[in-house]
Amino acid sequence: MMKRSILASITGAVLAILVAAGCSDESGKSEKASAAIDACALLTAADLDTAFDRTFNSDKAGQSAGGGAQQGAMTTCDWVSPGAEVAGKPMASLNNTLFINLIVWSWPAGSEGGAMYMKSMVDGAKTFNQPVPEPVALGDAALWGDKTMHVQKGDVTMTLSLTGPGDETAKRTAAESLMKTALGRL
Repeated sequence: MMKRSILASITGAVLAILVAAGCSDESGKSEKASAAIDACALLTAADLDTAFDRTFNSDKAGQSAGGGAQQGAMTTCDWVSPGAEVAGKPMASLNNTLFINLIVWSWPAGSEGGAMYMKSMVDGAKTFNQPVPEPVALGDAALWGDKTMHVQKGDVTMTLSLTGPGDETAKRTAAESLMKTALGRL
């Protein structure tokens, strides 16, 4: 649980730094504002039901932010697959609940925002002495580590986080399948 909160802190800190710093190139030319991509349009509860062989609630739009001329626009979507109730064990259902979160950043066209984001995932892990995410053959660049998959395709980055019970290999397989689906809907 501690490792998970450290990774979440790293991801949050990196996102805040990228938004605050902006992502313009060295020439200082003005870039067009980024249009937000609806994270809930890239994956559905039905997609998750199939990938994990369990029922998820319908998608719930989360946060959105950014959109300025030198920063990315971000949206999120969340899904939950409740665990089974067990008589006399009130925490049993929570311990078997699977939480899924998709974060989508659309960076200014031609900026280095996507590449900077991906690099920051590796640099952040090294800085905080965490396992470095492994490269995955998806999109233009992809990484898997600590039940989280990051994918870059052009000026878009997506992060899919899987929190809850389950085999690490099965989660990675499901995450790759879901990210292929999301890439196809961009």
